Amino acid sequence: MDFLAARKHMVENQLMPNKINQQNIKERFLNVPREFFVQPADVAMSYSDDFVSMGLGRDMLPPMIQARLLQELNIQSDNKVLILAAGTGYSAVLAAPLCFHVWSVEEETSLRDVARKAATNAKCSNITVKAGKSEEGLKSDAPFDRILIDAPIGFLPEIITKQLADNGKLVAVIEN
Repeated sequence: MDFLAARKHMVENQLMPNKINQQNIKERFLNVPREFFVQPADVAMSYSDDFVSMGLGRDMLPPMIQARLLQELNIQSDNKVLILAAGTGYSAVLAAPLCFHVWSVEEETSLRDVARKAATNAKCSNITVKAGKSEEGLKSDAPFDRILIDAPIGFLPEIITKQLADNGKLVAVIEN
């Protein structure tokens, strides 16, 4: 499979028609190999416009949703970014070059291991991968300028909103 062609196709046919117009976001999606963050059995589906398995019953958000969330955050170079339910670290690697530092919180050890390896492989020295429950956030390093919840949630815990800096932004997909 030609993964570079698949990434270009994803950007041109999924992201751009859905109003992903920030050049830095499009470039990140073109340059980060999504296939490194999914289960080996699902590599061929890496660029599909659907949820793709990371393992342990967890899925990555479809590319268009992930791109929309990152674009809405409007990450700035001096921002502290918190990513909750970070899984294998795809969003952290996408966001890292755009900000000061990314804190990635994931409860599952094997997913954290993939995230750490991905950050190293991508030469993103400004990513800190932490163990923790996403619904608790990361109080020890708060406040954060931007918070991304990288999995659909049923409700937003108040403890997380309290970790947001003044004038900060938080994005998430809320399930019904």
